[in-house]
Amino acid sequence: MRKLIFASFGFTPHPNAPFVRTRVHGKARSEILKCPDRKVVGAGFTIIEFLVVILVIASVGLVIVGILTSALRGTNKTNIVNLLRQNGNHALIQMRRMIEYSKRFDGVSVDGTSYTLNCIQGPVPAPTPTPTPTQYKYLRIIAFDGGKITYSCTPDDYIASNSASIIDKNSVKLVTGKCWFTCMQERVTSNHIIGIKFQLIQKATNAYVENTASIPFETSVTFRNLISD
Repeated sequence: MRKLIFASFGFTPHPNAPFVRTRVHGKARSEILKCPDRKVVGAGFTIIEFLVVILVIASVGLVIVGILTSALRGTNKTNIVNLLRQNGNHALIQMRRMIEYSKRFDGVSVDGTSYTLNCIQGPVPAPTPTPTPTQYKYLRIIAFDGGKITYSCTPDDYIASNSASIIDKNSVKLVTGKCWFTCMQERVTSNHIIGIKFQLIQKATNAYVENTASIPFETSVTFRNLISD
């Protein structure tokens, strides 16, 4: 009987489908409350939701790339600074040791041709500020073993000892115009005091400002073992 009723209305009843009896035009019929034959299709992403997900992923990717880039740049600058310090300290230690224990001071020069042994500065009137010491490019000494050594700030931007560089020319160089020697002496019988000053920068240029470094080096040394001829 139930099958005939559903068939008259074009329904195919399910054996377990609940139904209620209603009145339509004064006649009783059964009505299915649910239809198990109807399949529910899962809802998908809309275009806007898809674009939002892509935007979030891209933003996170940019943040990660920025962090990694900053870390790499920081590491590069640390390596550059260490390289400059190694070269600068090596040059200072070598010159200081050779000058301090040298046998004789053989003069300083601006042009490498004429050398002077007199480093006494004349008296300066009280109101006059202390004059800037002369900046020499060449320093000549006689080592304790009798060898002649000439230290120089070369036009090729490196520090030389008898024309041989005492810094790594392939990786660092002098900042142009930032290398010189000074010489001071209180009186004729006093030992000379030599000042050494220079500034190093890495040889290879880098497009990033944070990956460039320049370090100044400065020291003074007094002759201790001068032997009169």
